[in-house]
Amino acid sequence: ILWGARVVSGMMSTSWTGFIGPLWPLLMAFYSFSVGTSQSQDVGEHIKITYSPDPSPSPDAVVWCDANTRFTILSPVLVRAEYCGGYLSEDRATFSFVNRRTQVPKFTKSNASNLCTITVYNSDEKVSVIVRYNKTAPSKKATAPLYYRLTVQHAASGITYTDGNTSPMNGTLGGTVYQLNGVDQAIPLICGNGDLSSATCVDGVLSSSGYAVYNDGKNNVFDPSTGGWADSVHKSAPHDEQDLYIFMYDKDYHAALRSLASISGKMALPPRRFFGVWWSKWEKYSQDGLIEIIERYQDNLIPLDGINLDTEWHRNAAGYLDAPQENFYSGVFDWDTSLYPDPMKMVEYLQTRGMWPVWFDIHQASGVLANNSKWKSFLEDLGLPSDQTKTVTCRVENSTYVHAFFKLLREQVGGTNYWWLDNGTPDTGDKISDLPLSDFNSELWNRFLFFNDSLDLEQFVNGTKVTSRPTVMGPFAGLGTHRYPFVHSGDTITTWATLQFLPYYSLTASNLLVSFITHDLGGHRFGTVDAIGNNDELYTRWIQYGLWSAMMRPHPQKFPSRAPGERIERRIWEYPYDHFDVMRKAMQLRARLVPYTYTAVLQAYANDIPFLRGTYVDPPYDHSLFATELQNQYFFGDRFVIIPVVTPMVQPANITTMPLYLPALPHAWVNYFTGKCEQGQQNLTRNFTLAEYGAYVKGGSMIPTTRARTCRWGTSACDETPALLGAAQDVPTAIVWETFFGNATTGSGALAEDNGNGTEYTGNAAAMAATNASYALVGQAAQTLQLTVSAVANPQPSTPSTRTYEFLLRNVLTPVSVNASVGTGQTQNVLTSSFTWDPQTLSARVVVQSVSTREYLNVLVQLSATPLAEVLCGTDAPFPGTYHRVRDIKQAIDEDRRQSLPSMMLNHVDETVDRMRNSPRTAMGELQTYAARVREAMTLHANAEKGAPSEDIIDAIRARFGIANGSTHHGV
Repeated sequence: ILWGARVVSGMMSTSWTGFIGPLWPLLMAFYSFSVGTSQSQDVGEHIKITYSPDPSPSPDAVVWCDANTRFTILSPVLVRAEYCGGYLSEDRATFSFVNRRTQVPKFTKSNASNLCTITVYNSDEKVSVIVRYNKTAPSKKATAPLYYRLTVQHAASGITYTDGNTSPMNGTLGGTVYQLNGVDQAIPLICGNGDLSSATCVDGVLSSSGYAVYNDGKNNVFDPSTGGWADSVHKSAPHDEQDLYIFMYDKDYHAALRSLASISGKMALPPRRFFGVWWSKWEKYSQDGLIEIIERYQDNLIPLDGINLDTEWHRNAAGYLDAPQENFYSGVFDWDTSLYPDPMKMVEYLQTRGMWPVWFDIHQASGVLANNSKWKSFLEDLGLPSDQTKTVTCRVENSTYVHAFFKLLREQVGGTNYWWLDNGTPDTGDKISDLPLSDFNSELWNRFLFFNDSLDLEQFVNGTKVTSRPTVMGPFAGLGTHRYPFVHSGDTITTWATLQFLPYYSLTASNLLVSFITHDLGGHRFGTVDAIGNNDELYTRWIQYGLWSAMMRPHPQKFPSRAPGERIERRIWEYPYDHFDVMRKAMQLRARLVPYTYTAVLQAYANDIPFLRGTYVDPPYDHSLFATELQNQYFFGDRFVIIPVVTPMVQPANITTMPLYLPALPHAWVNYFTGKCEQGQQNLTRNFTLAEYGAYVKGGSMIPTTRARTCRWGTSACDETPALLGAAQDVPTAIVWETFFGNATTGSGALAEDNGNGTEYTGNAAAMAATNASYALVGQAAQTLQLTVSAVANPQPSTPSTRTYEFLLRNVLTPVSVNASVGTGQTQNVLTSSFTWDPQTLSARVVVQSVSTREYLNVLVQLSATPLAEVLCGTDAPFPGTYHRVRDIKQAIDEDRRQSLPSMMLNHVDETVDRMRNSPRTAMGELQTYAARVREAMTLHANAEKGAPSEDIIDAIRARFGIANGSTHHGV
C-alpha cells in the first residue's frame, strides 16, 4: 500500500501511462507494485509503521563515479547526485523522498580517470539528459564537494546546470510557505535555494529555466532500525555533504511533476464529500445552534455536505467556554456537555444526513491537562504517578506520548478521522516538540501520525464496513505535505488584495503537488478598524472563487474586530438578495459539479498532475502564460480554465474588467456562463457583471454533472432528486452530460467513480468504475447529433445498476426528434426518451431513463440547426450572455422615474425569449437580428437628448454594451 495512504517508507515502480482521451486507460495508470519483503513494528496501539526496502534504489539505477560519489538515475528527467565523503550513502526514506525504487530508464555510462559521463534516454530512445562529473577538478567550496565539478545538461535544449555556478532554483515559478496568518496582500512565494530542511518555505519543481535542484542532505529520515519512527538526531547526511535531486526537463512540466511524485509519494485522495459545500465558523455553537445552521441551509435551498467545528466543541481549562480567549486552546479533549448534552445524539443526527464525520479542530501545543475525563488512564499509559496534576507537554517525537495521546483522543472523541491540526506558528511558541523546527520537522511528522492513525478507523458507509479515508488539515509543512491533505492557507484578512493573492498562492503550491488547499472564504478576520468590513461584493466574489477551489468552506472568527463591535457575517442568507442569489447559485453549481470535480481528482491521483494547476503547466507550454497579469488563471481539471474575478466592480456600470489568455486549442473555448466562444492563444480583455465569472470550457467537452439538489432531507422527493444535505458523498443515480460544442464536430467526456470513502484505490486499480461519453455531429449540415455512453468498466458495489442519463446541450436550437437505444449491432433495444428546450439559455435537455449501466447507450438527436452556426458560437456576444444584461438595463430604466423616452424597442428585445418559446421555428431568425436590435435599442437610450435615463444607467449601458458616446453601433 502506498506511502501517504498507508505508512510505507517506499512506494512502487511507476507506470507512465497517461490519462488522455477515454477514461479506461486510467484503470491501467495506477502504480504497479514492486514492494519487496516488508517489515513492521508496533509503536503504539493505533500507530503501526510499516516499511519496505523501497527507499533503496534499484542496483541497476546506480552509478559510482568514485568511492565518494554516487549517482542514481530515477527517471528520464531526474538524477540523484550524492557526495558521501566517506559516510554511508543514504538509503533510508526522508520526510520528502520516500521512494527511490523507480522504473529505471535506459542509460549508458563512461567512467574515465578524470571524467564520469552518464547519458540518459527517454522512452523514445532519444538522449534526454547528460551528466558529467569531473573527478579531478578542484571544488571551490569545502562544504560542497560537487561545486564546479558536476554539470547536468538537457540534451535537446542545451539547458545546463553546473553545481555552484548556477542557481538551483533559477527561474522558479514559485512554491509555498508555512501559512498566511495575518496576510492582507501578496507576499513572496519564491524561496530560492532548494534546501529541503526548511518546513516553512519551499520552491516548486517547475521553473521557466527548465530545471530544478533540491538538496535533501539535511532532511529528517524515517528510520527502519526504530520501527520507522522518525530519526530526529541523525539527518539524511552530515551537514557538510550534498544529496542533490536534479530535475532537468526543459518545458516538459508533466514529466517534472510525475518524477517528483515518483520519489515523494502520490497525492492522497480526500473523501468525495469534500468536493461539495461545507460550513465552518469559529463560534460557540450549541447542539441546537448547529442544527439550526443546517436547517437554514435547507430552508434556503442551499446544499450542505460537511461541518467543521472549531476549538469550542471541547471544554477548556476551567471547564467553561466563557474563559479568556487564551484558554480556548487548552488541552482538554472532551465534548463540552454544556453545549452538547448528548454528543452521540448529535453524531446520529449528522450521520443520518450524510455529514459525519465532522472535522474537529484541536490545539496540541497546549499539551494535555488534568481535567480530561481519561486523565488517570493517560497517566498510566505514560508511566506517570496517578496523582499528578501537572499538564503533560506535547512531544510528538516521543512514541510513548503519541501512543497515549491517540488512545485518549479516540476514547474521548470517538469515531472521526477528520482532524484540523491547528497548532499556530512554531516560531511564536506554539510548539508540539522539544526540538527546534530547524532540527526536526514536527509539523510534517505530526500530519504523518494523524493521517496514519486515522486509517485504522472503521466506519459504516452505505451498510458496508470499510476503512475510511482520513483528512488532516494543517499548514504547509515542507515537501511531502501533499501526502496528507488538506493544507489550510491560514487566518487571512478580509481584503480585496488577499482575494487577488489566493489563486496565485494555490497555483504555486501545486508546483509541489499540493493541490488540496482550503481557504477561509471571505477571510478569517477583519483588519484594522478602518479596514473593509462585511462587504457584499467582496464576499460574493470570494464564494465564486470557492466554487472553483479544492474546497468550498468559509471560516470567520467569532470576535468583533471593528468598531463598534461589528461581527463577521458569512451566512449568505443574511446578505442582500441580489448577492445572496448569486452566492446560492454558486453553491448549487458546486454541488452539481461533484461528478466532474471528483473525476478530475481521480485523474490527478492516477497521473500525478494536480487537478488545480497553472495554465502554463500543460502542453504546448506557452511562455506567454508566465505574464504577471495572468498568474491567477488556472486549470480546474482538464476541461476548465478559470479566470477568477478578484477586483471590485467599477461604478456605476457595475462591471469588472479582467485580462485573460486562453491556452491554444484546436477548437474554441466556451464561456460556461454566457456561451460566448473564444479562440485560444490571444490576449483578451473581458468584463463581468456580478453574476458572471471567468469559467471557460474546452470546446468538444462533455462535463459529467448531476441534477440540482432541491429536496429536504427525509422527504419522498429525494427518491427522484438529490437531497440538499450530504449528497456529495453519494454516487448519483442520474448523470447530466453538459455538452459544449465550441465549433468541434466531435467531443467526449469521462466519469470516474468509486465509493468515495474507502482506501481500496491505493492498491487496486480495479476499485474504480469508469464511464465514457462521446458525441459526433454528422450529416451534410451537421444537424444530426450522435450521443453515446459506454457500459461502465469495472463496476463497483457502489455503481448503480441503472441510471438516468441526461444530455444538456448548450448553445443549440430546439431538437426535432430524439431516439435512444441500448446495446450494439442486432441486439439494440429502444428506450423511452424525451427532450425540452429553454430559449433563454439556448439549451436542450435530452432525458433517457432507466438505462442499464452495463450496456452501451446510443442516442440520435435531430436538431433544427447545426450548433456550429456563427450565431450560436461566433465572435459576437451570444444570446444567453447578453440577454440577462438587457433585462438588467430594462429593469433599471423601468424603475428610473426620470425616464420618459418610449422603450418599445427595448421591450421588443426583452420579449425575444417569449417569441422563441411560442414559435421555436422562428428562433434562428430572431437570433440573426438580435444583436442589431440590442445595438439599436441601447444606442437610442444612451444617446437620447430628451427623456434619457439617468447618467448612471447611461454609463452602465455604454460599459456593458461597448457603446461610445454619440455612436450608433457597439461591439461586445
